[in-house]
Amino acid sequence: MPGIAISHKSVAESDINNDYIFIGIWPRDARNIYDVIAQFENLHTLYLFVKDWWQSSSILGSEKAVARNLQKLTNLKLGGQIHQDMLLALLARPENIQHLSLINLIQSPGQEDGPDPVLFLRSIQKRFTNLKSLHMSKLAELTEDHDISGARWEFDLAGEIELLREWADFLRHVSGTLRELTLENRYHVSTQVFDFTDEIDPGSAEHPAHYGRRSNERCWEVLLPVFSERTFPKLKKLNFIGMSLFQSPEALAHLSQLGSHVDIEDKLGGIIKVTDESTPQNFSPPNGLFQD
Repeated sequence: MPGIAISHKSVAESDINNDYIFIGIWPRDARNIYDVIAQFENLHTLYLFVKDWWQSSSILGSEKAVARNLQKLTNLKLGGQIHQDMLLALLARPENIQHLSLINLIQSPGQEDGPDPVLFLRSIQKRFTNLKSLHMSKLAELTEDHDISGARWEFDLAGEIELLREWADFLRHVSGTLRELTLENRYHVSTQVFDFTDEIDPGSAEHPAHYGRRSNERCWEVLLPVFSERTFPKLKKLNFIGMSLFQSPEALAHLSQLGSHVDIEDKLGGIIKVTDESTPQNFSPPNGLFQD
C-alpha cells in the first residue's frame, strides 16, 4: 500500500501521482486502510506491506478496532513502515499465530537519517505458543563506502544490534514449536550506482568480500549462539539468506548442535533497489512476498 490514507475520489478526479489510493469499499467512513481491514472479523490470513513516508494519517483509534476485531488471525506477513502500536494490534492474539513474517520493518528514514528498526516483540514474545514458521528479514548495509552503495545515509549500527538482540530473545522463546525458520539480510543499493541482479553473493569473485561484512558479523555474533543455547526439537528447515554463513567456522559450530534432522541452507542475499530518495516510498516489497 502506498500510504495508509484513503481518498474517496475516483482516479479521474484525483492526482494519480499522489500518495493516496481509492478504496471503493464499505465502510465509507474509513480513514485509513486499517479501518478497512478491521471490518473482516473472520480473517485468518493477512499480508500487508506499507510504504508510508510521513505517516501523516492518524491511526488513533484504528489500532483498537484491529485488536478487537481480528481475533482469528493465524497467518501474518507484515512489512515496510507499520507503526509499533499497529503491529501490536495486529498481533493482539500471539497465541493464535502459526505463521509469521516480519519483512524490513523500519521507522521513517529521511534524506539524512537511516532506516531505524521497529522494536516491539519483547512485550509479547512469551505469548507465542503455537508458532510453526517464522521469517524475519531486515535491511542491511552492503558496504561502508556510501559512494559505492549509493546510500544517502548511514545505518544505525547500535539499532541493528538491538534489533538482532530482540530477534535472538524471540527465538529463545519460540524454539520449542518452530518447524521452519528463515533469517535474512536484505541489502540496500541505489540503482543509480549499482547494476545488480536481484541477488548478491558477498565474498564471491564478482562481489568483494567486504560487501555485507559488518551486518554478517553482527548476525553471527548475536543470532548464532541461540542455536547452541536452545534445543529446536521440531525444526526441520533453517534458511539463512544474505548472511554468508559458511564463511564463518565459529558460526557453523553453533549450528552443529541442531542435529542432522535439520536441513540448513545458506542462500544468496536479496537486494532492495532504491531509484531516488531513500524513503519508504522507494523501498519495494521483496519479490514473492505475497506468494505462498
